[in-house]
Amino acid sequence: MAEKRSGSGIAAGTAGEGGDRMKYWYVGAALLVLAAGAIVLLKRKKASEDPLEDGGVRHRVDTHAPKVIISKEIIEFSCKFSTTDRCIEDTPIAGGIFTLYANKEKGHFEICGRDAIAGKQSFCPDETFFRQLQEIVTRHHLAQYNGQFYTVSGLPPDLGMQLQICYASKESISAANNQSAFLPIEAMEDLVALFKNAIYKSGGI
Repeated sequence: MAEKRSGSGIAAGTAGEGGDRMKYWYVGAALLVLAAGAIVLLKRKKASEDPLEDGGVRHRVDTHAPKVIISKEIIEFSCKFSTTDRCIEDTPIAGGIFTLYANKEKGHFEICGRDAIAGKQSFCPDETFFRQLQEIVTRHHLAQYNGQFYTVSGLPPDLGMQLQICYASKESISAANNQSAFLPIEAMEDLVALFKNAIYKSGGI
């Protein structure tokens, strides 16, 4: 004998089916949102990787790059900058392209352009050198530029500035601008003076 379904049973079944449909709707909507987000991210990534036309600008900021560095022990320093585009006089950094590099074992310094010295000159950095280098980093708050990368397509290769500082703690400062040097003139003067002094102490220049 067939059982009769009560009205309450039918209502419960209908409610259950309605709840399932709503559940599927929410899942479908969530998947659509995720898919749309993925498409946007892919488009942004493609746009960031596409080559720029001459004069095109790309400005990338690493929001996770710290603006305060805890460690004071620099293990590697690299900086190259040009002042050939600056209208500055009465300073030892006017009208030149400077390359400064030092790690725990060796260092070198090179100037191209005005007041250029003959080729790359090397020195052996000591603890005093790295202590004074960190004092410059602190005094001019170089960590504030960490994670900023600015590119203008089609410019000559020797313009702008590249900065990389690595610490024993694995912390680092990294920034670049291929249009103009972003550090204050005083900071660049202090860096050049420190490296020149290290060369003098090694018997160079």
